[in-house]
Amino acid sequence: MKNNAMTIVPYIPGIIQFIGRNGTANDVDDKILQKCVSVAGDILNVFSQSKFQSVCPPAVQSFVKDADIQGMVTRAAASQDENTRETAQWAREQARPYL
Repeated sequence: MKNNAMTIVPYIPGIIQFIGRNGTANDVDDKILQKCVSVAGDILNVFSQSKFQSVCPPAVQSFVKDADIQGMVTRAAASQDENTRETAQWAREQARPYL
């Protein structure tokens, strides 16, 4: 994936919209929350690599700072499910270069 990071760029707005619509709902299931946080972390991870930082879509840069998305990660970090909490911690680490 990292070698083909540019192939995902046209799909990022739709992915971000999907995560925003499904991962930030108040009644979201823990597994859906975990998967949304995981995909967000994956996208951040790909574009935090030094060779892709200059081509990071503006949507990714604003996505990571969005209050609803940050709230989603905070909810995941407070989950009773250990895997969801670990995923949230990992996603936060991926977000650091953007904050």
